[in-house]
Parts: sequence; C-alpha cells; structure tokens
Amino acid sequence: MSLTQISRELGVRPDMLRGWAKQATTRSGAPPHDVFPGPGRLPTEQEELRRLQRENARLSQENEFLKKAAAYFAKESR
Repeated sequence: MSLTQISRELGVRPDMLRGWAKQATTRSGAPPHDVFPGPGRLPTEQEELRRLQRENARLSQENEFLKKAAAYFAKESR
C-alpha cells in the first residue's frame, strides 16, 4: 500500500504518518511498545525525565524551607 492510501485509511495526514515512521526508525533499541506509547503515555526516557524534574523541584523546595528554618533558629538562639 502507498503512504497516501494508509494515511487515508487511518484518517491521518501523510506527513504525520511519515513523521511517525521516522520516529520509529530513529528510536534504535527502543522496545516496540515504547515507539508509539499511546494516548497520555510518554516514552520511557521522557517519563523518567519528568519524574526527575518533579523530584528536583520538590527537593529544591525542601532545601529552601530548611535554609529558612536554620536562619530562623540561628537568629533565636542569639
């Protein structure tokens, strides 16, 4: 089948289908289920990156809190 026929059958634009095919071939070594993770799911690397970014933000907030608490108690002990 041609790319145009497949895109028409799937109801997507040919350029979108081309992009998906390119994405699948550039993810060398990616497990098949990670190539097109589906609605609402990110590829494994992106999920991990987002998780680490959330953890980094949480740890930064905790660090700021501890700095303020240490400054407060240092001021009180004088």
